[in-house]
Amino acid sequence: MFRGESGDEEYVPHPHRDPESRAAARTAAAAELLERAVGYALGAARCVTPALLDRPTPCAGWDLGMLMAHVDDSLAALHEGMAGGLITLVPQRERTTEGERTPDGDRITGESLFAEEGQNAEGGQNAERAEHAGRAKHAEPADPAASFRRRASALLGAWASAAPDRRLIAVADSPLTAAAVALTGAVEIAVHGWDITRATGQYAHEVPAALARELLPVSHHLVPAPELRHPLFGPEVPVPPEAPPGLRLVAYLGRDPG
Repeated sequence: MFRGESGDEEYVPHPHRDPESRAAARTAAAAELLERAVGYALGAARCVTPALLDRPTPCAGWDLGMLMAHVDDSLAALHEGMAGGLITLVPQRERTTEGERTPDGDRITGESLFAEEGQNAEGGQNAERAEHAGRAKHAEPADPAASFRRRASALLGAWASAAPDRRLIAVADSPLTAAAVALTGAVEIAVHGWDITRATGQYAHEVPAALARELLPVSHHLVPAPELRHPLFGPEVPVPPEAPPGLRLVAYLGRDPG
């Protein structure tokens, strides 16, 4: 570490560290960011009860129950990838019976994340759109907050106990680094945590500034151009450049922080 001109700590790779050690360091840093994002979202979801599931959320067309079911699936997908090295496009939860409310969400893939990972942003977004359109529908958990806690615990346990050589995770047919998957998951979980705070009236519970600062550049890699936003994200909402990092993060991903 060293302090740059701004006084902030900046990471400088060790000049003699071998590529495998650098990859391990990237994965560990990404996993730590994911853990912080999950911790924030867990705090946001603590007050969710079945009585609140009909409340609207910042996600157009989704009530809180649908959002919680989607976040539950996102946690399951991340756990699936770390524990087994594969994230499927169709969640493993049971199909719904006729008449149940279901979310029409996307499963996170992260295929558009990093040019340095050899991924093509447009191709990754196209894959996510196809998944969004073709995904099967699944029922909401009976107690979404309890399900959230169970999924989060399983996910963090899987990342903590993962084989040290787990560097690639297959998302459908596309291999991605574990670091890219963790970073994508961190953005997904943190921003949906903010959605939950708005649906439950916790307006003071913003994304922590330190976490948001690290997620902002990830979000710009995830959504690098306006034409790649639909249908996963709405247009960027303008906010002052001096706005807190948490508000800049959610605004960039189409939420109105006002």
